[in-house]
Amino acid sequence: LAEQAEPELLGPRQGMWYQRLEADLDNFRAALAWFLAHEQAEATARLAATLMPLWWSRGHGSEGLRWLDAALERRGSLAPPALAKALLAKAGLLLEIGDHHGQAPMLLEESLALFQQLKDTTWTVRAVSRLGWAIRRAGELDRGLALHEQAVALAREQTDTWSLALALNNLGYSLLQEGDYVRARAMLEESRVLCEATGEPEGIAAALQGLAEVALVEGDHAQASSLLEQALALARRIGHLSFTGRFLVDLGIIMLHQSDQRRAATLFQDALGFTPQLEDELLTGECLWGFGAVAASRGQPVRAVRLWGAAAALGYPMHVRLSGTRLLEERLLALTKKALGRDAFQVEWTIGQAMRRQDAITYALANNHGAP
Repeated sequence: LAEQAEPELLGPRQGMWYQRLEADLDNFRAALAWFLAHEQAEATARLAATLMPLWWSRGHGSEGLRWLDAALERRGSLAPPALAKALLAKAGLLLEIGDHHGQAPMLLEESLALFQQLKDTTWTVRAVSRLGWAIRRAGELDRGLALHEQAVALAREQTDTWSLALALNNLGYSLLQEGDYVRARAMLEESRVLCEATGEPEGIAAALQGLAEVALVEGDHAQASSLLEQALALARRIGHLSFTGRFLVDLGIIMLHQSDQRRAATLFQDALGFTPQLEDELLTGECLWGFGAVAASRGQPVRAVRLWGAAAALGYPMHVRLSGTRLLEERLLALTKKALGRDAFQVEWTIGQAMRRQDAITYALANNHGAP
């Protein structure tokens, strides 16, 4: 069933297949446990890797990692195709849900080498593109961009529309971070057109998010908001919880650019409401950062810095954010440092970093007009 669903998750019936897989999740868990108990590592790896989109979209990322780790502990009994896909799936989850993404490049390098040995061109493109993402997250921006360019070039030599759309989308985001907005828009528009042709909602939503970022950095807040609202509607339609949470955060950032702190706070609160369902510390960190930005905009520097410190403790600074966020962050950091002074800023940051996760969430949701 999971392998039957794999191609369906790249097309117009994506939402229906997500629902079908979710309905059978307990059966998949039982099957995975049975495979492990009977030393069937190959079946464990195939099933856990094939379910990667479900693990991520429905907030079961940590569980997916546990099953993949259990299979990879028995890697000696895995055939190369199963091993390659398990490594790729593990790296993808690490990049999506937490601050352990430093392991991802090594996993992806090995996965890529296996796909190349197997002469599997479709999965080679996907591995190269994801490796570019991991490398950029590790701070090697030029190499990451080169890998994304390579993935697009390889994809254009094939007939797999989805892999080309993925490669174009990832290249578009790299170009956004480089400040090349003209090329970024072109890549993201092409990705959106391809995804619309196949009817794949998740890909369309990802491209819309990138195009919203282009509009934001160009100062067209209305267009940015409209594009993100479309992306959010698609995410909600297919039940993609991770995308829904992140798009709410991005809408909150647009509201901050428009000096609408009240709506921004509401959007960050809505996004934070998804965190109990999602095993995603980065989303929690983004929400805490957003509440800190609201506080800074309202002239509450102590509250702002503590929340930013708490976000940092969850790995937020290691999550490469887009240009619009960085511009806003730089402005608000300068304001709070000026208000508090360097020493006091560091003291409050340290207090925030020491907060437990739940205490930081409670603090974020407390009355913004109260005492820090």
